[in-house]
Amino acid sequence: MSSLGEIYDRHKNIFSQKPLINIDKSNNNTRFGRINIVENMPVSQLVAQLVKDLRLPLDQDAASNLYTGIISKYGSVTIDAVDPQALDVLSFLGRLKAQNLTNKSTPTNQQVSDQSQQRNQQGDIQVQSSDNQLGNVDHDVEDQTPEDWLKPKIFTTNKQGGN
Repeated sequence: MSSLGEIYDRHKNIFSQKPLINIDKSNNNTRFGRINIVENMPVSQLVAQLVKDLRLPLDQDAASNLYTGIISKYGSVTIDAVDPQALDVLSFLGRLKAQNLTNKSTPTNQQVSDQSQQRNQQGDIQVQSSDNQLGNVDHDVEDQTPEDWLKPKIFTTNKQGGN
């Protein structure tokens, strides 16, 4: 627990009052939790499998994050690249409308214009063309990243039950 440093020091009451669940993929894990789930597979897959097995609620955003974590580990979803357990979990997340967040991109002005023209020609949606730019994009993302971004965090909720 000392390896958690400040996060443990500031939240000792949480660690002492609640059972600690340790989820990891490393064989070097010291199994410090009351419940230890240590398997050689992506942590995102372990968490998704746990959520599935326990029938816990999962919204689309969380499902997308887990889905993206699994996909980023395997690189592609083919029968040869992904084990059957991962395919099962990906299918579960897909039923929750999970999306691969690594493929998200902001459309360019030209793409938006092309889509508008296609829709107008098809007669589905009438979109007024505009010369306005999409807005200023801040390319200094590194400057906005908090220093503690990669440090472990504790999230708590007051919600009880599965709704």
